[in-house]
Amino acid sequence: MENHRVALVTGANGYLGQCICRRLITEISTDHKEVEKLTIVVTSRTFRTVTAIVKDLQSFTQKLQLKSKCKLQVSFDYLLFDQTDMVSVLTASYQLQKRFTHLDYIFFNSSHSQMGGIDYWQATKDFFTNPIRAFTVGTFKIQGVARKSGDGMGATFEANVFAPYFLVQHIKESLLHPGSRLIWISTSISLPEFFDPNDIGIEKSEHSYECSKYELELLHQATYKQLYEKDGIQSWLLQPGVFKSTTFVPTMNIFMYISMLVMFYICRWFGSPYHCIYPELASNAPIWCALKADPKVDSMAIKYGSSTSRLGSERLMRSNVDFTEENAALVLDYVK
Repeated sequence: MENHRVALVTGANGYLGQCICRRLITEISTDHKEVEKLTIVVTSRTFRTVTAIVKDLQSFTQKLQLKSKCKLQVSFDYLLFDQTDMVSVLTASYQLQKRFTHLDYIFFNSSHSQMGGIDYWQATKDFFTNPIRAFTVGTFKIQGVARKSGDGMGATFEANVFAPYFLVQHIKESLLHPGSRLIWISTSISLPEFFDPNDIGIEKSEHSYECSKYELELLHQATYKQLYEKDGIQSWLLQPGVFKSTTFVPTMNIFMYISMLVMFYICRWFGSPYHCIYPELASNAPIWCALKADPKVDSMAIKYGSSTSRLGSERLMRSNVDFTEENAALVLDYVK
């Protein structure tokens, strides 16, 4: 088990997911010589997407091996996985148990959002009044009330909170072992102001994405101690910062997309620690939590973050989670 490590990366088709896979291969081959074999299991909702991801990662690995004479054996597998469909989640858990004997890392990178567009008037107003907050929190996004999934749950809650928790519970006894790491990827905009204890299923909120990520953080706070003390499973919470991704592309014209990137650079130059801009830099915290974090020294109670200097040098950020034990217990009870 020590010589063969297995990583599951959900949402590997996104910019961040791809960079996590590439960086995991690179850093294990460079800094963990005791590992002889690495298997990465990528997930997406369509066969076409996962096959494209695997081909891209195979090409990357071949080039790395030729360049550095890396001896690490890297193999790939895939799952078709839709976190808004519990039949799909259950099938994925059975497939994992059928194909593998252990999982060393699970990167919960996949997330569901329903960005409906951009409020251009609000964006213009925020640009002149509080541009740093506007292009960090995204105050001009249009989401609307969360849609329901085919399972009858709020789709954002099901995908971002319930399905990951369900998967962990379903495979915990068979695949997770002392030393396995759960990497919960939240966001820098998961704020308590979006949480409503009367709407934990997130069926009424017009900020469903931010709310779901905050609930994920509450769920982490309610479970990480027991996972570690009882089962030896490490649970790490992080945010990857602000970076260019495909999330907004369908809702933006090319002018707005370029303007957004320019504002990202301006925000970073004026001191924002969140604007990594590039997904390669945003993958810093996920890989650090997977390979370098030490539970004897580093606290699992806080949130780690990908961050950069004004000039773009990567840094690791540490921040406390603003929460109450009561709200964490409410989310855990609701999910159970």
